[in-house]
Amino acid sequence: MSIKGAIKYGYLHVCKLDPSLKPEALVEHLNTNGFNNIICEKLESKRPEEYSSFKLTVPAQNFEEIKNPALWPEAVTEHWQSTAELEALAIDGFKLASKYCRPINCHGECAVYCRDGIVYKERFDFVNISIPYVFECSAIETTINNVQLTIISIYRPNSYPRCDINLFFEKLYHLLEKLTNSNSHYIIAGDFNINILANTSETQKFISILEGFGASLSVHEPTRITSNSATCIDNFITNLNSYDAIVVPSHISDHTSQLLSFPVGEADFKSVPKQIRLINVIISDEVIRTAKAMENKGSFGYEGIPMTVIKRSIEVVARPVAHIMYMAFKEGVFPESLKIAVVKPFYKKGNRDDLDNYRPISLLTSFSKLFEKVLTRSTETAIFELTRSILRALEGGEISAGLFLDFSKAFDCVIHDILIDKLYSYGIRDKQLDLIRSYLEGRVQRVSMEIDGAIFISDDEILRFGVPQGSIAGPLFFLVYINDLPEYIFIEEPIMMNAIFQVNAIDGEEGNRYMIEEKEDGEDVVLRMRMILIYWLRLPTYLR
Repeated sequence: MSIKGAIKYGYLHVCKLDPSLKPEALVEHLNTNGFNNIICEKLESKRPEEYSSFKLTVPAQNFEEIKNPALWPEAVTEHWQSTAELEALAIDGFKLASKYCRPINCHGECAVYCRDGIVYKERFDFVNISIPYVFECSAIETTINNVQLTIISIYRPNSYPRCDINLFFEKLYHLLEKLTNSNSHYIIAGDFNINILANTSETQKFISILEGFGASLSVHEPTRITSNSATCIDNFITNLNSYDAIVVPSHISDHTSQLLSFPVGEADFKSVPKQIRLINVIISDEVIRTAKAMENKGSFGYEGIPMTVIKRSIEVVARPVAHIMYMAFKEGVFPESLKIAVVKPFYKKGNRDDLDNYRPISLLTSFSKLFEKVLTRSTETAIFELTRSILRALEGGEISAGLFLDFSKAFDCVIHDILIDKLYSYGIRDKQLDLIRSYLEGRVQRVSMEIDGAIFISDDEILRFGVPQGSIAGPLFFLVYINDLPEYIFIEEPIMMNAIFQVNAIDGEEGNRYMIEEKEDGEDVVLRMRMILIYWLRLPTYLR
C-alpha cells in the first residue's frame, strides 16, 4: 500500500570530504545543483582531523541523478585513496583511467576518470615522473576527430616538509617540453597551490613557464575561499585556442569546482598557434647542464673569467645566473655588460706592418657564451643533413659536387633591421624579439694589442651592423638571415647542385626568382650565382 504524496527516500554514504565541512553546507551545495529535500547527518569518521563522512537521505526520484558523474570532476586531485580503495571506487558512467597513489600515506595524490565509451591509453611515461609530495601526476591520451589530446591531472602539496617548489617547476618544465615536442593538444587540470592572483616570485615563475610554451591558465578567480582568504590555486593549463572555463560554487570543501569545455570539431583543433616562442624560463639545473657541456677554454673577455673557472663553480652561482637569464627573457633586455667584445689581432704571415696579414680574434665574456648557449640551438643538424644528402647520392651511384660560396666578412653583412624583420616573419614575437634586438644593438668592441710587452687598449666603438664574431648565437642568426636565399633558386635540394647548371632569370608572375637549367660550363654557374647573391643582398626586406 502506498500513501499518495509521500516521498520515498534512499540512503547514500559520502566519505572523505573536508574535515571542516558542516552538514548544512553540504545540503546547500546539493540544493544549488537542483537537489532538494536532502537530509544530511554527519557521521563519526576514523580520522576526523583528516576527513569527514556523511549519511545522506535522498528522495528516491533523485537517487540515481545525485550519483551522476557530471557532478564530479573527471580529473581528481587529493583523492586520499590507496590503490586498492581507488580501484574499488565505482563512479557510474566513468572508469578509472589513470591514477597516482603514494607508496605511504593517503593524502594528496590524483587520478583521471574517463567517460565510458571513450578509447584512451594511459601515459605511464608521465605518471612515472611523479615525485611524492612534490609533483604528483596521472595522465591519459585519447583521440578526438583524428586529433591527439592529452589529459593530465597534477597535484602539488604545499604544506609537507619535503615540498620543493623549484623541483616542481623543473618537472613542470620538462612535462610541457615533452608535450610541445610531440605537437599534442593538452589539458592539465590540477591543484597547484600557487595563487595566481598574488604577485609573488612563485606566481611569476609559474606563469612564465606556461607562456614560454604557449600555454595559458583558464581560471582567473578565487577557487579556494576561507574566512580570511580567497585564492586561485586550482586551474586548467591548456594550449587549446577555443575553450570556456567556469568556476562552480562548491560547499563540499573550501575549494570550488572548475569546469572546462571546448568544441570537438576538427577545425577547432587545427588552429594551433604557429608563433614560435623562445623558452623564457631558465631553471638552475639547465644552467648547470649547459655550463658543464661547454668546452674547456682558458680564453676570456674583458671580465677576465675563463670558462674553466665557471664550470668548476657553476653549482654555486647557478641560481643567481638563472635569475638574471630569467629577467632578461621576461623584460626582453640583454645585459649591457655582456655586449662588450675585446678584439685581438692575430698575426698570420707576411709583412707585420700590413694589416691584411692579421686576423681579428673577438673575445666575448664567458657568461655571454653561456647565456647564448641556453638561448640558441646547435647548428649541427644542418651539417648532418648535408652529409647525409651526399652519402645518399654516392650510395645511389650519382656523382656529387658541392658549390661552396664564401661571403667575405659574412657576419658583417647582416643588417639588424632586416634580421629582426625575418625573425618576426618566422614567428618570433613580443619580449622574445625584444631580447634578440637588445642582444644585437648597442654592442661595443675594443681592440687590445701587445707591443714590446706593453698592453694597449683602444677606445670603445659601437657596432651598428653585423652579428658578433666569436659568439654562439652569431652563426644561427646568420643562417636565419640567409634562410630565404634558396627560395630564389628553383632546385630540388638547395644545399646540393650539380656543376652543369646555369642560372637564368624568370620574368612574369614569379617575380624576383631564378631558375637553374642544365649547362656544361661550371664557371658560368659560379658567375651567375654571384649575380643572384648580389641582387639578393641588395633587395629591400619588403620585396623578399
